[in-house]
Amino acid sequence: MAANIAKNIIQSHVNAAIEIANSGETALALLKHQAFQLIFMDISLGNGMDGAITSHEIRKLEAQYQRQPCFIFALTAHVNDKDKLYYESMGINGVLQKPLSHEKIVTILAEHPEILQHPSTESKPSSLDIPTIATNLFQGDTIQATSLVQDFKDQLNHLIEEIEYQHRTQQHQILINNIQKLLGSAAYVNAQDILKIGNAIVTRHKAHEGFSDQQVQRLLHYCRGYLE
Repeated sequence: MAANIAKNIIQSHVNAAIEIANSGETALALLKHQAFQLIFMDISLGNGMDGAITSHEIRKLEAQYQRQPCFIFALTAHVNDKDKLYYESMGINGVLQKPLSHEKIVTILAEHPEILQHPSTESKPSSLDIPTIATNLFQGDTIQATSLVQDFKDQLNHLIEEIEYQHRTQQHQILINNIQKLLGSAAYVNAQDILKIGNAIVTRHKAHEGFSDQQVQRLLHYCRGYLE
């Protein structure tokens, strides 16, 4: 019943294809075949996986399929600060208290207009163009350019783990410091995907506006892509 109400409200604001899954297992089966931009996740799913575990499995699936992370909002009757931290650690972007209403959905869509945008055609990272790097930095020396790219990938391997841990444990200043290190290296190899989202995170942090889990997950998505 609640799912159908939410479906009707969303469709009154945007022409969107909407699926309803009655269990975590069904949700994961759907996500194996198509990407979604927004998920309202009931924490109490009954038998099987609960909403938090399902959300964590969705994040793993997105990484496996190299997709941009979707927005996941948890629906629950009771929530406190400890719960919110746990849900965030499981990859959930925000928490809404039941019942889901027209006003709550409208607020979500207004605060996150990117939900209504079509998935980016640049969902996979750009490749590192060694000949261009060689021309721009090393007078055409591809051996030095190749070495620089390898150094960049080595740094990515280290920083991905650091950024994931610092984001999960909310060590925001250390996280920002590592993102700034990443941006310095990304500028040399012209990794525009990383530069764009990384600079957005740093800018929001400096303005005391806060950055979203979605932004950090997207940054990590691009970082992993350059390692392939």
